[in-house]
Amino acid sequence: MSLDALIARLSEDSAADLAGLIAGVTEADALKVQLAVKHRQAERGDPIVGHQASLTSTGSRQAFPDGPDPLVGTFLASMLRPSGCVLPAGGPRLLAELEVAVLLRGSLEGPEVTEADATAAIEAYAPAIELVALMGGLAGTTPHWPEAIARQKLGGYVVVGAPVPAARFDPAAEVCRLSFDGAAAGEGAVSGLTRTPAGVVAAIARQLAEAGGSLRAGETVITGSVTPPAAVRPGVRRIAGAFTILGAVEAEIAAG
Repeated sequence: MSLDALIARLSEDSAADLAGLIAGVTEADALKVQLAVKHRQAERGDPIVGHQASLTSTGSRQAFPDGPDPLVGTFLASMLRPSGCVLPAGGPRLLAELEVAVLLRGSLEGPEVTEADATAAIEAYAPAIELVALMGGLAGTTPHWPEAIARQKLGGYVVVGAPVPAARFDPAAEVCRLSFDGAAAGEGAVSGLTRTPAGVVAAIARQLAEAGGSLRAGETVITGSVTPPAAVRPGVRRIAGAFTILGAVEAEIAAG
């Protein structure tokens, strides 16, 4: 099957069965598929506003040593929400993760982007909650990485708090705690990532370049889960994160 057929199927239905379409697709081609699907959605009025990384923590690299480093996703304006937002009830099951968001003042293009390049392009950091929609690709004990890449960030939300100037952020000192309705749901340290947030941004830029994409000035980038993924149980109303330097971020789920 051609990549065009895969792009068309995912553009029509993000949860579509990809059997017969994904076989033989490489990880590099799967990222091209992801970007093409996102650009089609952007053409329909939902612009691309950022990117995200998965598999950036020490624990996730140990659990999935053969996975993409990092697993890159692309998110749209409809997925990006401010802290304090109210999210609709229902929909797919969600996992909540606390992450460091990066706000870019400069673009990053090409396969040779370095951490120093990324640092120079960062305007600010912010606390973030990624709400991951479970849609397949990572299900089971042996993920199918091309499918996971092609489907990455086809749903869910990215909730971002108030920005903090880049000069005030110290990844070695940042820790955070996740809570559901005031009850502890996880904690972690940014030092537990395999790269600094700026290093993750550079790695995303390099992968995007190989697929014909880039990071653009004004975009938001979330750099991987600092807390272990936590299932959002039915009935949970408030999801909150508290960072030592970056501060607070939260979202409410509407009553069902």
